[in-house]
Amino acid sequence: MRRTRPLRRFEIGVLAAALALVVAACGGDTAETTTTAGGDATTTTAGTTETTEATTTTEAGPMASGTLTVGASNALITFDPHASQSGSQLQFIEPVFDKLIRDLPNGELVPGLATSWEWTNDERTELTLEIREGVTFHDGEELTAEVVAANILRARDTAGPRGAGLAGITDAVATGPLTVVVSLEAPAPALPNDFANVVGMMISPSQLEGDDVERAPIGTGPWIYDADNSVVGERYIYNLNPDYWDPSVQGVETIVVLEMPDDDARINALLGGQIDMTVIRPNQVVQAEGAGLTVISSPERWYGLLLSDRNGTVIPELADVRVRQALNFAVDRQAIVDATQFGIGAPTVQIFPPGGMGHNPDIDDYYTYDPDRARELLTEAGVTDLTLPTVTLAPLSAPTEAVGEYLRDIGITLEIEVLEPGTLGAAARSTENPTAFFAYGQPDPSLDVSGVVLENAPYNPFRTVNPEIARLAEEGAAGDTFEERNAAYQQLSAILTEEAWFLPVYFGHVVAAHSDRVHGAAFHLARGFAPVSYLGITVDG
Repeated sequence: MRRTRPLRRFEIGVLAAALALVVAACGGDTAETTTTAGGDATTTTAGTTETTEATTTTEAGPMASGTLTVGASNALITFDPHASQSGSQLQFIEPVFDKLIRDLPNGELVPGLATSWEWTNDERTELTLEIREGVTFHDGEELTAEVVAANILRARDTAGPRGAGLAGITDAVATGPLTVVVSLEAPAPALPNDFANVVGMMISPSQLEGDDVERAPIGTGPWIYDADNSVVGERYIYNLNPDYWDPSVQGVETIVVLEMPDDDARINALLGGQIDMTVIRPNQVVQAEGAGLTVISSPERWYGLLLSDRNGTVIPELADVRVRQALNFAVDRQAIVDATQFGIGAPTVQIFPPGGMGHNPDIDDYYTYDPDRARELLTEAGVTDLTLPTVTLAPLSAPTEAVGEYLRDIGITLEIEVLEPGTLGAAARSTENPTAFFAYGQPDPSLDVSGVVLENAPYNPFRTVNPEIARLAEEGAAGDTFEERNAAYQQLSAILTEEAWFLPVYFGHVVAAHSDRVHGAAFHLARGFAPVSYLGITVDG
C-alpha cells in the first residue's frame, strides 16, 4: 500500500506550481528549454483532445490584422537573446528576433534565416550554413554571412544560460557573402537545435557591441519593438514589420505582452477578455474549460532536486552515494504529482523523458517509494541528523515542500529558501547552494548532458567528474545513428540514476489557455514555458 501520510498538508487546497514561472526560475534562467518527450502537443477544447499537427511556412499568408494580447507569468529579464533563457522569455523577445533555424510544434527543424545547414566533414565538426538573401534588420542594416558569424561568436562568448551548446565552437567564419562555416572542437549533433533557440537569434550589427540591445532590441523579426509606447515592467508592444521576408507568418498587426505574475489575475483577465492567451496552473484547467476556453498542454522538463554538492564540499554527507540514494528512496513521486500537479505529470527517476532518446526503461523502477530502505542506507552511511539547504521559487513551493515532508520522515530536514523570480538559475549555478529544486530539460540528450552533467556544465557548479559518464557523453554525441546515440545515453542515464546525481520527481506539463478569438496557437515541444510561437497566429475582430 502506498504511504502518503507526509503529503496530507498538500492534499486539500494546494496551489499547484505555476509551471510557467519556472523559467524565470531555472530559466528565465535555466535551461531552454524544454525537453521533447515525443509525440505532438495536445489541444483540449471544452474537454475534448485534439492533436496539433506541425505546419510549414507557405508563400501566401493571412493579411495581418488585429491585436493579440498575452498575459506573461514572469518578468522580462533582458531583451538580449544571447544572454537570455528560452521558455517564457521567448514571449518578450521572439517577436523582434529571427533565428537561424525555426522549430515547428512537433520539434521538427526547418529553414529560418539559414536556408540550409549540413555537416561538411566526416568528423562532423564543421557545420555549413547558407544564409537567406535580402533580409534586413529593423534599422536597415543588411543580414550577411559576416553578421551571422559575428552573432554566433557573440552568443558563444556571452555565456548566457543557453550558451552551453556553443562552448565547443572554435570559430565561425564567412566563406562567402551568404555562407558561414562553424568549426567545432568535437561533434555536437544538437548544434542545429541550439540555432533554433535564443542563441540562434540574430542581433543588428549596430548592437553587437555595448548594451543597447538589452533595452531597445533590433532584430530582423516579424514585429518591431515599440519602446515609446511600452512600459518596462508592465507592458511591451510590438508592431508589424512591413518589410519582413516571410509575411505568411504575420497573422496579427500588433502584439501586446503584459507582465502578470499573479496566477489568479491572469485567468481572471482571460475570462474577462482583457487578454487573449496565457499560461495557467493545472488546478485552473477545469475552470478554464468550464468557461469555454481552449486549453493546450505539452510535456516539458523534469522537476526535482539538483544534488549539486555530490563532492561533499559544503555538505560532506552528500559525497556518500548511499545518502543520495536514500533521498531517492524516500520520496513517493506519484503522490507528489497527484497532490501538487493535480495528476498532470509523469513520475520519473531519470532525467531523460519517456519516449525520448536516452530514456532507459530498465531503470524506471530503480527507486521505488521505500522509506525503510532509505533509513537503512542512512544508517549504513552513519547519518542520523542532516539538514539540506535548498533554493527554489514560490511557484515550486508545493512540490519542494512535499519532498521536504518525505525527507523529514527519514530524519532529513530540507531547509527551503524561496527566491525572487528570475534568480533561481543563477543560484542553482552557484557553489553557495548545495541543492536546488528546479526544472531542466532539452530537446536532445547532448544538451542535457552539457547543461547539468559534464564537468564544465553550468548546472554542475562543484565540477563533479565521472570518467565513464564523460566517455559515454562523447560516444553519444559522436554516434552515427540514433541507435548508437540512444545506447550510449541509456547507459549514461543508468549511471546517473545509480549514482543519484539528482533526485528527479516528475516530468511536468506546461498548460496554457486562450479565448475563441485566437486561432493557430500550438505548443512547441522545445519551448518550455512559452506557450506558442506567435508565428501564424490570427485573431478575430
